[in-house]
Amino acid sequence: MNLKTILVSLVLGSSSIALAAPAAPAPAAAQTARPNAIDYRDGQSWRGMPKPPVFRPPVTLVSGMRLTSGRASIAVGGQAGKFDTLQLTASAGKTFIKQVTVQFNNGQNQVIGLGKMLDGNDRLTIDLAGNHREIRKIVVTGKELSTGRRRPYGAFNITAS
Repeated sequence: MNLKTILVSLVLGSSSIALAAPAAPAPAAAQTARPNAIDYRDGQSWRGMPKPPVFRPPVTLVSGMRLTSGRASIAVGGQAGKFDTLQLTASAGKTFIKQVTVQFNNGQNQVIGLGKMLDGNDRLTIDLAGNHREIRKIVVTGKELSTGRRRPYGAFNITAS
């Protein structure tokens, strides 16, 4: 036998053995373990390392809301998420915002007396009591103001973040 046929038979023989009996799969722990991975077991931190901040864009809760009867109620619910701030933005005309009442899912209320006018590109930011609170309902009291035939009555948007 010459050298070429010996090499060819060795190569073909070893490849058929590999196909007949593939290597056993690695244990599940070895497949998922990463040496530098951080496991947040308590949901907040692990070995003193806090979770990285996650950016979440603001959520529009209501758009073009009017205070036709001097009061508007917005049902939010826990499915919208947890929030730290509310922002009221004028969308049309002028609106006088007297008070905002925020009712949280645990039954607590936060009453914010504003007494401010929303006009043009005005924004009012409200910091919610506590961190990451689920909101059940928002009640806004105030008054729409008309500035004549050409300008509509006041309307506003509420976003939460």
